[in-house]
Amino acid sequence: MSAIRKQVKPLVYPVDFIQAVKDEFPDWKELHQSLNSNGVIVGRYLDDSQQGGGITSEELIEALDAGGTGTDAMSKLRQKAEQHIRRQKLYVWWSKLCHDCLEE
Repeated sequence: MSAIRKQVKPLVYPVDFIQAVKDEFPDWKELHQSLNSNGVIVGRYLDDSQQGGGITSEELIEALDAGGTGTDAMSKLRQKAEQHIRRQKLYVWWSKLCHDCLEE
């Protein structure tokens, strides 16, 4: 049987976390407002931002057909992969911040 966890201290986002998220999503006003108010919904936004972030088979084939490294298609593929990794890391960071507010 799993332990019930309860929040023991308020969730307060550190300045560096807020800035990293705002840098990744500069135009997402709802996310910025939730960050500023320490809203737990930030986690949902970050989780949702990862959906569809993977590289499709079509994109991979296009990049390979374009000639491999140094091509525009390969550059776009790399940028998409790097963006997905950054967003995953932000979600993991958020998860750790939330976990620190809980006790078993």
